[in-house]
Amino acid sequence: MRAFVFTDPALTSKAGQFVWLELNVDDERNAAHRERLSLEALPTFYVLNPADESVVMRRVDGMSVGEMVAFLDEARVAATGPAPASPSRPPSSRPTA
Repeated sequence: MRAFVFTDPALTSKAGQFVWLELNVDDERNAAHRERLSLEALPTFYVLNPADESVVMRRVDGMSVGEMVAFLDEARVAATGPAPASPSRPPSSRPTA
């Protein structure tokens, strides 16, 4: 994933929306994080809520670029709610009564 997914230009737009972290779970200094996240298998991807560090979404397994984009889109919505709907027409083009 490091060589083919994370380097794909399709993820460029996601770079500023998330803080990316790779955690070495074999390092005992990270044992508390490993336990808190209930790590069961590798690779596991988490999206955490920055306000309270709760897990917003989790995925166990590798992903293609498309799957990673979809995972991040779903996680953004889960963390922040859906983006506001845009009006079908700009206000200046709405008919007046």
